[in-house]
Amino acid sequence: MSTEKPCTECGMRVRLGEYHPFAACLMFKGCQNSAIVRANLDAVTTEWQAIGRRSAEHEHRRTCDPM
Repeated sequence: MSTEKPCTECGMRVRLGEYHPFAACLMFKGCQNSAIVRANLDAVTTEWQAIGRRSAEHEHRRTCDPM
């Protein structure tokens, strides 16, 4: 039994539980290469995670450091 199914919007084979926003559909329609789409989504996810960590660290310093 396959754990991948085609997206009904773009036709890209998507793994069960895989993050696949509409932006992925637009990228796949443009390049028809799922590896490129996944690499771009991974890069965006990694960047947003880093932004979240920096924001949490900043908030922690702001609320915990004495002035």
